[in-house]
Amino acid sequence: MCLKNDEIIYVITRKGLQFEAKRIIGRPLSDLEIVYAKDCIEWGLSDIDAIFIAAIEQAVELAK
Repeated sequence: MCLKNDEIIYVITRKGLQFEAKRIIGRPLSDLEIVYAKDCIEWGLSDIDAIFIAAIEQAVELAK
């Protein structure tokens, strides 16, 4: 499998967030809850270097 250089690897959409909310809490989020959830997701990704390191190291191990 070959990815294009500009191919998006991962996207979190409002629809995807609502799907997960329904799965986790049994209902969709309000607009205000979506704002808070978005802020939390952005905060969680603030250490993207650690995420990249873990993902790349795992990928290398799995590909051996």
